[in-house]
Amino acid sequence: MGRTEVSRRTCLVIVEIDHDGEQIVTAVMVDGVRRVVDLSPDDIQETPPFGLEIEFVRGMVRSGEDLMILIDLPAILESTELLEAASLLPSIRETATGTESEQHA
Repeated sequence: MGRTEVSRRTCLVIVEIDHDGEQIVTAVMVDGVRRVVDLSPDDIQETPPFGLEIEFVRGMVRSGEDLMILIDLPAILESTELLEAASLLPSIRETATGTESEQHA
């Protein structure tokens, strides 16, 4: 992915992605966030045919008068990025466990 210009509106969105049965918590930098919406699976509508196959669109959601596109984040992120994030998990867990042990000692 290319370099992103950071501005006052730039945000980090924390997401949890399933990769081969392992839950990976990571941050994704976005240009901005206007609002956060709680959704249930029933809120997601099928994506109408666009004439091409867009594999990273999971569906559409209507919220008030707004129509939002729900993206499939793992489909957008390259597998090498997910593998890189997954490779960090053992050291993060070790650090967290070591920190907890030191706090209780």
